[in-house]
Amino acid sequence: MDMLTPKNILKRLLIALINRQISEENISMMFIIGHMRSGSTLLVHLLANHPMILGYGETHHNYQTVKDFGAVSYKILRKFNRYLPKEDYILDKVLHEEKGLTSRLTKYKKTKVILLVREPERSIKSILSLGLDKTSSEAKALEYYKERLKTIEEFATRLSGDRCCFLTYEHLVENSLSTLKALTNFLNLSSPLKDKYESLWSTGIKGLGDSSDSIRTGKITKAKKNINIALSKNTIEEANNAFDKCLQQCRTLSLV
Repeated sequence: MDMLTPKNILKRLLIALINRQISEENISMMFIIGHMRSGSTLLVHLLANHPMILGYGETHHNYQTVKDFGAVSYKILRKFNRYLPKEDYILDKVLHEEKGLTSRLTKYKKTKVILLVREPERSIKSILSLGLDKTSSEAKALEYYKERLKTIEEFATRLSGDRCCFLTYEHLVENSLSTLKALTNFLNLSSPLKDKYESLWSTGIKGLGDSSDSIRTGKITKAKKNINIALSKNTIEEANNAFDKCLQQCRTLSLV
């Protein structure tokens, strides 16, 4: 627990004030729920360039109760050298089970949830290319991917269409204008989302999102680089089955 210094007392008061604003629906939390290499960093940039949305990427905050919404909002605000929000939405993305964010938590406050997935073969190869311990083998990468799809299905089952929507990476890059128009309507934004964006302070920083050159282009670009990793037929089959099941479960929430 933080020591009761003047700085920490101010922090607690500000977090309580932000939570009150969230409770009174003056501001809302927005979450991208996806998996690594799903296009979530691109989506963050497209959203965070809108004047009604504040965010920078993955906060890595552990969610335990709805009071963490205020703590996350405070963390994001401080990254922009601010104390209180003027935007309508505070944006975080969650790509890992251990962060604790569940559909039950997001039901307690007025939140917006965007579910995001990418086709399996490219996703798993790309996840393996990251070289992370938790997904260091084909079996681990497959298990992570399937686990995240299952979580996405849970959100789709528990949240209504006015609170939750679903899209794929392919929707985002191949049908960008119609997808962004649908997202604009879903979020009730006062002006349309654009298919080009300016860099954020977090752009390209490892651990906060995609650090490849493509995210620095300022526009939607489909990844073309071949990933020279072979996957077994069993892995591809299992992943495709999980992906198809997820698409079926989320079909009523699909934006396009």
